[in-house]
Amino acid sequence: DDGDSCCGDEDKANEDKDGCAESEGCCGGDGGTCCASETNIIDEDAVFDLDTMLFYAGSAEQGSEHVLASTIVQYAKANTTRSLVSPDDFKNVVGRGVTSMVAGARVAVGNLVHMQEAHVTVRPALVTKVTSLERDGHIVSIVSVRGVPRGLICMQDVVRPESRRVVDHLQNKGMQVMILTGDHVHSALRVAHAVGIPPGHVYASLTPAQKVEH
Repeated sequence: DDGDSCCGDEDKANEDKDGCAESEGCCGGDGGTCCASETNIIDEDAVFDLDTMLFYAGSAEQGSEHVLASTIVQYAKANTTRSLVSPDDFKNVVGRGVTSMVAGARVAVGNLVHMQEAHVTVRPALVTKVTSLERDGHIVSIVSVRGVPRGLICMQDVVRPESRRVVDHLQNKGMQVMILTGDHVHSALRVAHAVGIPPGHVYASLTPAQKVEH
């Protein structure tokens, strides 16, 4: 698992469209045991509609076993009129995102670093929007199709009511509770604040190997 755990875890066009879905179970921002997952879809291109964007994103993510990918796939299946297809030439870049061929188109889904590494040009307006969303504690993936950013998939951890109580219980027993996550630091700090974990015990933007080191 390369997810979170609590341990003793793109010319902005004419309009935005939102939708949300909750995924129950062990499904924090990166697969955490303390949080459920809420997904918001923001379409950045009124010509390239939301339905089409979700088809490409959901199909591309079907090649991944990551919990975030599973959340995206589930949302896409529930909110697109098109049947998802199996991706070809799939590549998962740990801590960055995925690339694959979907219906003859090269698709990349992931963070800003992943877009840069995939040679996708992200305009300043979208960079600003992604940065703002991340500061607000969201986990943001850009969806690029044929080298052009077509939308954002924005997820936010929803802390379960019992999480604070569990953390308090462990801390009262003298245990140090930490968050080790591949998520952006602002997302991790928001969850940490909600459950009573000190900022100094939050380690964000980690790769799976870095989590092991900690």
